[in-house]
Amino acid sequence: MKNNKQRLFEIMSRVDPSFNPNNEQDIIDDILSLNEGISDIMDKLINYGKKGLLTASIVLAVAFSSIAQQQSKSNEIIRVGNELLQTNEKQMVYAFMVAIATESTTLSMENNKINDAGAFKEIALHYENLRDGKTTQPLSENAMSYLKNMVNIYKNLDKDTVDYFIKLGMNIHHK
Repeated sequence: MKNNKQRLFEIMSRVDPSFNPNNEQDIIDDILSLNEGISDIMDKLINYGKKGLLTASIVLAVAFSSIAQQQSKSNEIIRVGNELLQTNEKQMVYAFMVAIATESTTLSMENNKINDAGAFKEIALHYENLRDGKTTQPLSENAMSYLKNMVNIYKNLDKDTVDYFIKLGMNIHHK
């Protein structure tokens, strides 16, 4: 039995023969093909979300795109994208953020950058709580600035690496 997303992909394939349901890259390219700016990208993201066609991979790819980076809108894209995703897809985005924040914490500690490590740990705990459905507090200004830098560092990851971090992040539990 097919799920709703599979049925929607089939419908999209019939409406637009060039649409490849097995290639999320088509959706990513369509969203990022706009030259008007971030508001148009957000509108397209929302439109795909309303159709049920968004995945965690698509949200992360758009969030880490160069246009999102240039306009410092990655966090907003992740927030809006997550509102449109199904629960399991949201958890994948949160898991990715937990993993890269935890990795950044470890690297900061290894380099004796205690302030950096503290900010990354705050980010990791924040996204871990979101992933686990727990109440969170807004990130501090310091953590928000590190989050923006963290997103820049990880923006060019390939899909296999993103998938690795998602799997890793699903199994990280801080105390």
